[in-house]
Amino acid sequence: MGFVCRRCEHVTPTLYRVTSEHEGAVLLDMDVCWSCAWVAKRMRLCVVKMRSVKRATGPKSLQVMADNKQQRGRLTIPIR
Repeated sequence: MGFVCRRCEHVTPTLYRVTSEHEGAVLLDMDVCWSCAWVAKRMRLCVVKMRSVKRATGPKSLQVMADNKQQRGRLTIPIR
């Protein structure tokens, strides 16, 4: 599944949200591809990577699996 960049119309699997505000008024709110997000970062705009639907429906809290054995990589921390 791909998304279309609102700036360059490139089809991308990952979206980034670029926003800009001035005195409480939203001047820019746009979903863009990674290359347009890179340009926005260079312009010092606020850039946030959007989570996919699969990741958004994942666990909402910290989950730790514990047994008698020490297991590596079993700590799951969701990105908020």
